[in-house]
Amino acid sequence: MARVYGKRWQGIEGDLGQGGQARVYTVIDLTDKDAGPYALKRILNPKRADRFRSEVEAIKALSHKNVIPLIDHSALDVEAEADDEKRYLVMPLAKAGDIGRIAAEFLSDLGRVLHVAIQIAQALNAAHEKKIIHRDVKPENILRSGDGDHVWISDFGICLIDDGRAHYTPDSEVVGPTLFMAPEQERGGHLDVTPAADIYSLGKMIYFLFSGGIRLPRENLDDEKFAKPIAGTGLEGLRLLLTQMICPLEQRLKTMDVVLARLQRLRAPDTPLALSPAGYEARNRAVAKIAEEERSRSVAREEKARSTALRNAALEMLYTFVADQAKAGAEALSVEGAVRAWVKTSTSGQRLPIGAHVFIQLASIEVFYQEVVNANARVSALQFHVVQSTRATSNAQLSVVVGITLMEPDLRPVRECSAFLRQDRLGGTRYRMTDSSPTILECELNRVAEVEADIKAFVRDALSALPDLASGGSRAFVEMRFATPRR
Repeated sequence: MARVYGKRWQGIEGDLGQGGQARVYTVIDLTDKDAGPYALKRILNPKRADRFRSEVEAIKALSHKNVIPLIDHSALDVEAEADDEKRYLVMPLAKAGDIGRIAAEFLSDLGRVLHVAIQIAQALNAAHEKKIIHRDVKPENILRSGDGDHVWISDFGICLIDDGRAHYTPDSEVVGPTLFMAPEQERGGHLDVTPAADIYSLGKMIYFLFSGGIRLPRENLDDEKFAKPIAGTGLEGLRLLLTQMICPLEQRLKTMDVVLARLQRLRAPDTPLALSPAGYEARNRAVAKIAEEERSRSVAREEKARSTALRNAALEMLYTFVADQAKAGAEALSVEGAVRAWVKTSTSGQRLPIGAHVFIQLASIEVFYQEVVNANARVSALQFHVVQSTRATSNAQLSVVVGITLMEPDLRPVRECSAFLRQDRLGGTRYRMTDSSPTILECELNRVAEVEADIKAFVRDALSALPDLASGGSRAFVEMRFATPRR
């Protein structure tokens, strides 16, 4: 028949293990069988009554989410309860076991290690505030409740409670976990250790988890073998902290609240203020200036795009008016067996000097005129140049300039036989040749459609003068230049 403790806790199948001083059983609560199971820790050595009392008192004094709760315990009066089988504690069952079983899962996972380490540090800090030093921090005493990585500190059996009473242990007995205990605990005897002992053990625990389960002997962090797991980039803060925890007492951090603050900074590093307030103001002014300049450039780009679109639309319309009129004029000039006239159109971006001013030639419409009675007759080319001024103040308009060039039958220009044309009178059909002062028809970009009749009349008048201009041949160009006053 299963043993019953305190007329309430009945053992069931499932021995949870045995340590040096106690065995842990799985039990159910006879007063509420649906609530279990629980863990019952029975003290094995009847001479350890003081430790039993210390553990009960420590857990009772602490009410912390990371200290395993005490649900029930046997009487603390050791003399009245001499039967060691009745000396027990009942606690929740740690469904996920101790953390040492899954140490490999923590390998190099700093965030997860810090999450657990902070919980342990918070529990130990709460204990230290109650003047309780655990002295037995090791993987087996860090239990996982079963709720993710939530942990409990357990087993306060060898804790030291500073309550004014003398605490002794046999001179030959060493108290604490061998690989996790602080150096000052190794000598045994009078138990006058400080909270720094728990700091040392917590440092070993952090190293144990981050290394994936390596139990670090003594203070061997500088040993190449043991330094390797924490040698990576970005682990400088962790290395410094462990160096200040796993070290002789004189060099060690002294209080758990300092350790806790350091752990929390490692998990959420402080973001430094990169600039002074004045620096941020200066940066904001610079950004505002850049933004304003970009807005100005954007407006300028949009304005340029609109101007370009307007110019292109106006150019296309003006070009069409001139070309259509030129084709009509060429057809009218052509007489079978006597005169041949034809049109050629082109575009370019060449510079076209006219006197002291320079224009950009955007398009050219040429009307070729040849008397066919003579097979070797030269060709006269009447050229309508659609241009735009290079002067900024003139960019809002297009202009048409008329020129004439004498060509050989193969359309090679005759040397020094090119000139512009100038009307003798406004709106007339008489033109004379000039090198520097031609008649220029100016058209505002946004009014090209309105002056279609004027544009076609200008082209028509020039075409009408072509037969007379062509009849002069090369002699007309020579006479023009002799008639021009020398400067």
